Order: sequence, then C-alpha cells, then structure tokens
Amino acid sequence: MTPDDEDIVRLPMLSDHFGCHLRIWRLERRIIVVAGNLTDGPFLPQGWIEQCVSKIARARFLSGEDFEFYQYLLDAPGRDGAALIRVGFDVDVQGRGDAAFLARVGELAGGLPPEVDRAAAEETVFHNPTWRTLTPEEFTTDTGISLPDFPAKTYTAALVERYVAEGRADIEIVDDPYMLTVYREHLGALQAAAGDSETGALATATGVLADLVLRIDRAYALEAGSGRDRGPGGPIRTRQPPPLSPGERGVAESLASRGDPGAYQDPASYHAIEALARELESANPAAARIVAALRFVGREMAAVLRLAGLLPEDPGPEFAVSLAVPALGAADFDFLATVRWRGTGLEAAAEFFPEGFDRCTLRLHEQARPVVEHGRDPYGRRVLRWTAGKTFFVVEWPLRHGGSPHPDEANIIAVTKPQSSGGRPVYVRLPDGTHDLLPSPCVTDNPPFTWGYGGTGPSRLESAIVRACLGDEKPDPEGKRWLERLITDHPPQPRPVRTELLLNVGEVRRQLRKG
Repeated sequence: MTPDDEDIVRLPMLSDHFGCHLRIWRLERRIIVVAGNLTDGPFLPQGWIEQCVSKIARARFLSGEDFEFYQYLLDAPGRDGAALIRVGFDVDVQGRGDAAFLARVGELAGGLPPEVDRAAAEETVFHNPTWRTLTPEEFTTDTGISLPDFPAKTYTAALVERYVAEGRADIEIVDDPYMLTVYREHLGALQAAAGDSETGALATATGVLADLVLRIDRAYALEAGSGRDRGPGGPIRTRQPPPLSPGERGVAESLASRGDPGAYQDPASYHAIEALARELESANPAAARIVAALRFVGREMAAVLRLAGLLPEDPGPEFAVSLAVPALGAADFDFLATVRWRGTGLEAAAEFFPEGFDRCTLRLHEQARPVVEHGRDPYGRRVLRWTAGKTFFVVEWPLRHGGSPHPDEANIIAVTKPQSSGGRPVYVRLPDGTHDLLPSPCVTDNPPFTWGYGGTGPSRLESAIVRACLGDEKPDPEGKRWLERLITDHPPQPRPVRTELLLNVGEVRRQLRKG
C-alpha cells in the first residue's frame, strides 16, 4: 500500500544530515505514521519522536481519527533484520482541547499573537510513552501495510529521496565495499604524475597501488564467479562496480611490475612516501590529488606494516567529542567556570566546533533557539555550552594522559546519580582550582564513566583512575581490588540525598601501591 505522504523530514536546527524517513497512511478513521531511522544519520532521540507524535496527533485527533505511531529500525539489537517499535501514549484530553480551542480562536481572529501561537503549537498532547517492539510481519498483520525491504546500506537519505522522486520504482546502485572506484581514481593520479619513472617514492607508491587494484579486481571476479548474492532485493538493488577492462588490467600489471614487490613490508618505503606527501603539500598546493593519493597508499602500507610488527601502533586520536552532557551539580559548573568563553551564536559555534555542534543539535527541538557559547578550557580543548531547560555542554574529551601522574593534593570528583543520567564526566580538581577532565580509556560514548554498581562503566572509571594516579606503574593486586570495591559500592549505604564522588589522589595512590 503506497503511503499518502512520504518524505525525508529534516529539522532546521539540527544539522542537514539529521532527519528521518517519514511515511503517513490515511486510512478510514485511522492514521498510521512510520518514522524510519536512516542508516546515515544519528539515532532519532526520544524527545524528537514525542514532538513529532504530538504535532501529527494534534492535527489528526481533532477530527476523531485513531492514531498509531511506529519507529522503524534496521538491524535492531537482537534481530537479524528490521523491527518496528509502536510508540503508545496517554492522551491529554484537556491539553488537546486547549490546543483545539486556541487553533479555532486563531482562525476566527485572523491569527494569534506569536507567543500564544507558539504556546499552542508546543502544547504536549501525549504523556507516559510506552514502547512495544514488533516485526514487519506483525506490523503488516495489524495494519494491512507491507513495508518495502531496504537493505541496511541503502537506507540513506539520498537513496530514499531518489526512490520517492522516481515514483517508487526499483532503482539500482553500485555497491563497492572494497572501494575499487577510489583505488582507480588514486592510481590515475599517481600514474599521470609518475610518468615513465621506475624509481623513487612516487614510482613505489604507484606500483603498490596498482598491485592493490589488481587484487581487488580479482576478489570481485571471484565473488561474481561464486554466485554470491550481493543484493538482497527490495526497492534498491546493488551491483558490483565494473571490472577492469583488458586494457586497464594490462596497464595496472605494468605499473605493479615496476615497483618493489617487498615495499609492503619495508618501513623505509613507507616513510619515503609520507615524506614526499608532506613535501608536495607544503610546496605545491596544485598537487592536492597527488598528495591525497600518496596519503591513501601510506595508510594502506601502514596497516600491513603494523600487522607485521614493523611499524609502531598508531596511538589513536587525542580526544573524542563528548555527548551532550547535562550539568547536574557543582563539579560540572566548576569546570565550566574555568572555560574561557570567546563568543556566542549558533553560526559561530558551528564554525568553531562543528563536531560538537552536531552533538549539541541532537538535544534541541525544532523551535529551540538557545544561546550557545563557545570557548576553550585551560588545556585548550574546545567547549560548547547552552541552556534548554537545563545547562548542557559538549567538550573535546581527552583520550590520553599527560606525561606525569597528578599530585597527591588533587581530588577526583564528579556529580552522582550516574545511573539516571547515563555516563557522567569525572574531573581532577588540582590544588590551584583548575579542573582537568579525567581521560577516557575508550573512544565511544564519552564521558563513559559510571559507578555504584558492577559493570563496564565502573571498570572504565577504575582504569582511568589507576592511570591518573600511577601513570604507567602497575598497581598492587590487593590495592586494585580495593579501588574496584570502592567504585562499585560508592556512595556507601544508606545513600545521602546528594553526594558527589570525591577521591583524594594521594590516598588512592597509597592504597594502589601498598594494597
């Protein structure tokens, strides 16, 4: 059954890539809405869903129609394919009536004052949301609607928009997981630059890349010969990129034969290619394509060399962009007080800290227009702060410790209630009043720290505290068990109404050393 309305809905306050695949069916005295989480955008936050539900329901409930709202998920946890979540709410009859009354008054009066009109639009008509998971087959049984089966990699904003624009006719796209198209483009750039040269870093890079192109082409040929199904069907089908023509294969084989076959396992070749890329980047801005190709080859070689133990492991990024963190108590606000704020404004914040601004916008409703401040903490990390009901902030969360452990007089502090607030930031308050961020042992879900129970969050906090107090020094096993018990049981029972995590670095260090 074709939807009456279908589109990719984006929110102006949220970055351009944030949106959902919205489908609406208007049946007899029944409205069915399905909001799909696109695989190339962030997960739909619950607040946005509730806002969307309220807006649609307000418009439809006034005429007495039944209303059903579903959230569509691909690769749902615990399931091989898609799933739907039916979002049910208690209806606020009085709120709905107030909204209807205000809307009618606005019609008769020729419009309402902006503040009253805004209040009517934001009136929540649903409360106490409930969630029930069901399969697409169960959805079809309940509604009579069969949803198209989008393969996960094709459920993106651009492809769904194209599918709708072309009248929902099946479309075909190139699926290139081994990036043969990218390798070909980079090989073309290096081939043109290297010419007939058979020596030097440029020739080596060209030979390595040509060899990789041949390997990928053979891999695709083997998959095609095995009859492997690369497209599970549905409205958007996938096919492999075109194979190398005989002429292209002959050129690639010639280029590959020029290079040193042992370059993959030669650190000197890798460093020469990286040095050439740096030289061209600084001396010749017009060589951007060549530099990009050299960097690409360098990354491929580095992966092989690290696997062989011939190149040091990449230490990884220095920081990760935190989630939008609610400021819940003194420790959070004390940290924000140490930030040197440089200005305000949405555009300025987006330009100053674009990755953080994306996290900021995930917390905002469409109508929200908060004042967003941007600045740097005492260690130069970028920070955004805004207030939408309560204060939130986003920061570059450190992933590496400094050169030496913190002094004995420092304290490790944080606001409690971690279970009700997700991961919480943990700080190191130094003797001079500066608040440093406790470096995280992982890249995702920062800040990842929780405490007061046994689990992944407390184990991350334990690892971070050991590193902050001892550096590279190994803790005494009994001292490590002491810290584990402390974090698991903190705060002690019975729990005070408001208690902050407070650990003295010197005391923790002594316990970790002597057990």
